[in-house]
Amino acid sequence: MRIQVEDYVHRKGWSIEEAEKWLAPNLGYDPERFCSISNLTPLPLEKAAHQEIPLKRLQGYNSNLVSDNKAMPNTMTTELDFSSLEKAIARLDESLHLVSAIEQEDTPLYRTLISGVIQHFEFTYELSWKFMKRWLGENLGASQVDGVSRRELFRLAAEYQLIVSVDDWMLFHRARNETSHTYHEHKALEVFAIAKAFLPQAEQLLQRLKAKY
Repeated sequence: MRIQVEDYVHRKGWSIEEAEKWLAPNLGYDPERFCSISNLTPLPLEKAAHQEIPLKRLQGYNSNLVSDNKAMPNTMTTELDFSSLEKAIARLDESLHLVSAIEQEDTPLYRTLISGVIQHFEFTYELSWKFMKRWLGENLGASQVDGVSRRELFRLAAEYQLIVSVDDWMLFHRARNETSHTYHEHKALEVFAIAKAFLPQAEQLLQRLKAKY
């Protein structure tokens, strides 16, 4: 039997608001669905969106859940663990110090240590640009960094003050691509020199990532 609010207003002498408050819970009102209080007929969400229903008439109404169709910004980010980059930078620093302690350069030990520096440079560079991309992706949106060239990635990193010089980082990028040819001694020494210049900039990047995160 269809019960009208007006019936209770007349029979019980209640106000309309009193009748509505009693009828909604006693007819099994589902707080997850909108309800047209005038006839207590549940409406699906997609239909309720087109109904002019006064907010004060909705049971369980929470003003914090009602918006003007504007998406709330997502402020949640995944915590970045910089320990891998910290360790890589520390190993590169250690290997450079070992090389500087060798007085005799034209020795098997010296060449072995140079190779170690180059390997640490490769690994540290790879982590560095990937952390840049991760930070930019979380702060600008993945669509802004996915598929971009390395120069564009470095340009964005410089724009947001993660690095200073795009050209320097492109130099590091080219050196990284040439490490497969370091069996040539002159090429190995070139990459070694670039690795020395790279270390302070990698340290600066790490500091800025931590400060901005």
